[in-house]
Amino acid sequence: MPGEVLAGPLFSPNGRYRLTHGADGETRLVAPRDGGERGVWTRRSPMPGPLTLGADGVLRSGVDSMVLLRWTGRYRLDPTAVRISSVVIRDRGDIVLLDEHGEEFHESGTAAEEARLAKLERAQARRWAEEAAKPRRPSGTGLSRDWFDLLDLTGPCTLTLVEHSDPGEVLRRLGAGPGMVRPMTYRALLDASRPRLDEGPPKCALAARVGDRVVVVEPCGIEGVERAGELSRGGGAIVRHLDFDGWSSLAWYRDGALLARYGEDDDELLGRGARASEGAQPAAFVPLMERIGLGVYQEEEDGEFLPPDVELACLAAGVRLRVEEFEGAHPAAVFGTW
Repeated sequence: MPGEVLAGPLFSPNGRYRLTHGADGETRLVAPRDGGERGVWTRRSPMPGPLTLGADGVLRSGVDSMVLLRWTGRYRLDPTAVRISSVVIRDRGDIVLLDEHGEEFHESGTAAEEARLAKLERAQARRWAEEAAKPRRPSGTGLSRDWFDLLDLTGPCTLTLVEHSDPGEVLRRLGAGPGMVRPMTYRALLDASRPRLDEGPPKCALAARVGDRVVVVEPCGIEGVERAGELSRGGGAIVRHLDFDGWSSLAWYRDGALLARYGEDDDELLGRGARASEGAQPAAFVPLMERIGLGVYQEEEDGEFLPPDVELACLAAGVRLRVEEFEGAHPAAVFGTW
């Protein structure tokens, strides 16, 4: 009330919410949670000192009279032109400022935000319960991941599987110029690309022939993503990309046309084994998803299986990759930066 100092906590009538003001100038609204407390709302004043509501109706932190502006976000407001008659904490968690007529001048909106967060938490708890109720995928039912671990493809990379018989030609279609393609081991390719790191992420790729497919591995590269449609002309191409933020995408092209694609925002679709978000045949991957039990089994976390999108890429291409496919030298190239 006017003329009072917030010497101790100000509670909502139901005792659930508590407003405090520290000596450092920070005002906080907190609520209990799991034996502790969580922050609901906070504002900070650069001036230390107690929070007061003066007899003139001006909120102050120490000698700072800009508190009303910070609380409301109305920075063009003249704080001396508004007389606050009381600061109220409501049961739902809103901080309310009443003017001299007892009318509501400002409401913090924290109650609506609390309701939104509570809804999200309930939905998350429901998803966790549903996930925990799923069976685990039986051991040994997936494709081997020894090659995946050998190449250490857990970081940013692009894996492209192309129907083609000439690895060198595929690399040239990716952008490797004349004379750039030469036999290299995967380790030698990584070593050759390091001097270019100061210029930016290097364009480099290794292409291994596996049956009637060419498997292209680009550490940190994106050429397969950008040129998959072109690479698929006269056949097919499947490309899986993992970016620097940990988001992955998966696409299937046939003779230059996009059949199905899961983008970086489609994790939920892929996890449920649902149709892709775009493409001429958005259900193209679905039979393969059903084959490996996407959406049926618990999400695998112990590293026994390939990442689902990598396994889907291999199944769509009809290849079972092994360590032996990537041992020794293969056509490879380092051809610039992006």
